[in-house]
Amino acid sequence: MNGAVMDIIVDIRLGSPTFARWEAMHLSRQNQRGVFISAGLGHAFMGLSASATLIYLCSTPYAPTFEHAVNPFDPAISITWPGGTRTILPTGTRRRRSTPWRGPACSRARLPAMRMWPASVGPRAFGREVTASLRSAGASGPDLVALDRAGLDITDTDAVHAAIGRYRPDVVVNCAAFTAVDQAEAREAEATRVNGDGSAYLAAACGAWSARLIHVSTDYVFRGDARTPYFEDDPPGPRTAYGRSKLVGERAVLGRLPNAAVVRTAWLYGSHGHNFVRTMLGAAERGESVDVVDDQVGSPTWAAEVADRIVELGLRPDAGGVFHAVNAGQASWFQFATEIFRIAGADPARVRAIRTRSLPARTPRPAYTVLGHRRWRDMGIGPPGDWRSALRAALPGIRP
Repeated sequence: MNGAVMDIIVDIRLGSPTFARWEAMHLSRQNQRGVFISAGLGHAFMGLSASATLIYLCSTPYAPTFEHAVNPFDPAISITWPGGTRTILPTGTRRRRSTPWRGPACSRARLPAMRMWPASVGPRAFGREVTASLRSAGASGPDLVALDRAGLDITDTDAVHAAIGRYRPDVVVNCAAFTAVDQAEAREAEATRVNGDGSAYLAAACGAWSARLIHVSTDYVFRGDARTPYFEDDPPGPRTAYGRSKLVGERAVLGRLPNAAVVRTAWLYGSHGHNFVRTMLGAAERGESVDVVDDQVGSPTWAAEVADRIVELGLRPDAGGVFHAVNAGQASWFQFATEIFRIAGADPARVRAIRTRSLPARTPRPAYTVLGHRRWRDMGIGPPGDWRSALRAALPGIRP
């Protein structure tokens, strides 16, 4: 080699008794030292001279797709770099000579410099809401990567690791989910593959590349037989295959990434995709009457308000754990539909209340899943507002 570098070797093997330990070695033309990096170890090096040239020898064919990197400034590792400079190249990076290294998870002070990645699969409506909120906040171009199922199948662990390594996001927003509640009862393994295993693969990849993960979940993780709102620290107890699969995902994410944020939401509607508000507006516009259940109570929620809170969480690396992102208040589906008709200028009397038992047998729906939210204020972030006010603000942008 020419010049001189400091090479740091880090044990990144989960479960290893020396996990997160690091050792430093000075390599130079004068001492002619070399270093062997075995499987499961990561390394980074910093130039100590004006220029330096190194030669790599690989024991197997070079495959950057399967390489991972750690954040060289991760406080959990606490590497002591001489001089405080940040001219560091972790292994596995493929960069143009003109592109300055910025680290896989170096934080950003302004949103336009933050790379956030909403991934969506199947119904893509909420992923589009998150993307729209990010763009409104100033993210664009290379700072925002939005992938749908065609762009990334989160059940393919190799593809997940390759994508995270390719884009090097600071924050990943996982909107991907198997959301067909009735189908999940007959296809629970498939639902768990997406909602559980896929979330675990994302969490593992984010951990390897020091990216934060914001994971979207659901009210279905609760039993749904309470009489008061469920808060973030209440014990879950899903009664459906869909709820069980989502809980598997939550636990996988938080078990692997203590700084991850799990955002539970419910009864979403917005300007994208099929949703209850759009269906009711169509019926109102056509002059139809509708029968709507009055014994299922929840939190009607405007997707745009949830997306905005996710953007706020992305700017707060200290905001980890579970958050409930729903509009304040509660309503039955009947009350929700009546309010939609009223605001739309249709006769609310055309909405008729019925009981759930009068519907054809299908997957049981929770009777009460109102979500309470305390953690937003704990973090100094304003929670979503009242559901009626949100509905009035949202309706002009929703077409039947």
